[in-house]
Amino acid sequence: ITRAVQADVTILGPDAALPAADSPMFGFSISMLGDMNADGYDDLAAGAPQERGLNGQRRGGAVWVCAGDGQPGERSAASTCTARINDEPGSLHYLGWAVEIIGSIDGDDRADLLIGEGGYMVDGFETGRVGIWVGADL
Repeated sequence: ITRAVQADVTILGPDAALPAADSPMFGFSISMLGDMNADGYDDLAAGAPQERGLNGQRRGGAVWVCAGDGQPGERSAASTCTARINDEPGSLHYLGWAVEIIGSIDGDDRADLLIGEGGYMVDGFETGRVGIWVGADL
């Protein structure tokens, strides 16, 4: 049997001091991105669907893009993740509920990034939304 604490690399969410009820759920969804910053190490995207938004709105959500470095150990998202995609103003959007890297949908041979936003609302109805970042340079 192995345990989570035995992982070679651990990335802690950006708000580790928050009480459980306010957890951003960092790592709820993840996707390997390949080597986005051309440093020789694969990078990853980690969804945090309950993270507070840029304006403090609750459960807006975010996706963190974390650079790989080949070094073992524990680190924080705030120091390891080089980019962050946030929701728009509004509460309960849950951006980052799903994160996936896919092949090129626009034919440029560069991977594209899909991000699910399950709580997105239109005219008072929770419709959900998927964003696509083509040629995902993050």
